[in-house]
Amino acid sequence: MSNNFTTNSDKSISLKSRLQKLISASDELKFLVGFVHAESF
Repeated sequence: MSNNFTTNSDKSISLKSRLQKLISASDELKFLVGFVHAESF
C-alpha cells in the first residue's frame, strides 16, 4: 500500500480534483485531519 497525502503545499492541484482522482481509483478512503488552535495568555 502506498502512502498518499494531500496537503496545501502544492497550489497547482485542487483538493477537489485530487479527491476525484483518488475516489475513482480506490476501494477505500481514509482521512486524517489535523487542527491546531492556540490562544495567547
